[in-house]
Amino acid sequence: MATHDPAVIAGWILIGSSSVLYIHVELKMVKAGHKTPFEVLSGPLSSKGAIRTFTRYLRVCIERCWPPWPVYLFLQCLVAGTGLLVFGLLRLQPLKTGVPFTWAAPQGSAEERAAQISSAKRPRTKASI
Repeated sequence: MATHDPAVIAGWILIGSSSVLYIHVELKMVKAGHKTPFEVLSGPLSSKGAIRTFTRYLRVCIERCWPPWPVYLFLQCLVAGTGLLVFGLLRLQPLKTGVPFTWAAPQGSAEERAAQISSAKRPRTKASI
């Protein structure tokens, strides 16, 4: 999949990175004494979730001399990751196995379908040599 369409993999990695940044900000806020666990359960992007936590974090980071970059990087990773994931999934095509792809139900018995699949030419790979 990585060689077939790396945009999907990059999208998942960026979305995962945004999740790690969100957890990082949440843990810092909990360690600072702010109670946020129930806000997390209401939804990460709801008005009581990430938005309120991030605005509190930006206020507290000035007082405690924390860097504000996790909040800004979270949003960039989430937007870029979602965009890459959608772009990659739209470009995703079935692998070429030699058997034509159709939406219709296969015709014939199971033995005929198995014979048709086994008789189709398959590309040679380094593993089959």
